[in-house]
Amino acid sequence: MPKIRVFCEEISPPDWKEIEPSQTGSFLDIWRIPLSSPDHIIEHLKGLMTDEEIQQANRYLKKEDRIRHILGKGFLRKLIQLYLNEPQKSIQFGKNRFNKPFLIERDHFHFNISHSGEWVVIVLADCEVGIDLEPLDSRFEYKDLLAGIFSSSEIEFIENSPIPVRSFYKIWTRKEALLKGIGQGITDQLSEYCLLDGLQGFNFSGKTTYEQWHIRSFIMNSNYYVSLALPSKNHQLRFLNWDSLPFG
Repeated sequence: MPKIRVFCEEISPPDWKEIEPSQTGSFLDIWRIPLSSPDHIIEHLKGLMTDEEIQQANRYLKKEDRIRHILGKGFLRKLIQLYLNEPQKSIQFGKNRFNKPFLIERDHFHFNISHSGEWVVIVLADCEVGIDLEPLDSRFEYKDLLAGIFSSSEIEFIENSPIPVRSFYKIWTRKEALLKGIGQGITDQLSEYCLLDGLQGFNFSGKTTYEQWHIRSFIMNSNYYVSLALPSKNHQLRFLNWDSLPFG
């Protein structure tokens, strides 16, 4: 069972004023796309998707779920085409045994998607990366989940927090982002992983290529928590809005 070290920190809420994505060297870019995107943007993105991806979208009964799927898959394809400067037909996806998608034969181009509520976020990086987005729901009954998901130190932190539900989402998004970055799904050992601010070390039940991870958490639009996990902290994090891209 490997021992991993994770440094967690909370960063200031971003202003999302970047205009152009990273073009050279190391990159770590987060894009956000609103569920309220104009119809012509959604149609444009559908034109980039495969028949299978469109069929997957159509399986959702709720319109907002279909739109989230289209925004995630379609916008990802548009971004990959922009960053790699390659035609859509050359973009091929695979999945690991935990169903985490990746680009085939692109070892230095990684991505991850999260969508919830009114937003979709996509992170692109030159290293393994995971991201999680959750709306801050003050009505959510989180207390019954604490014992099975959080360590004793995390539970104490949440219970003593001035705003417990906010602290719950902070730690929860970190756990999700880390597991997505490592390439695993939710496990039964979540309570063994302590992800409070600062440096944490613990035994990890799965396999991971990297022994050191860095997690950054921040508030988006005052009512969403976002956490980002990657195996390096030397990247400049950039925040970009969907409308920074040209749409024909």
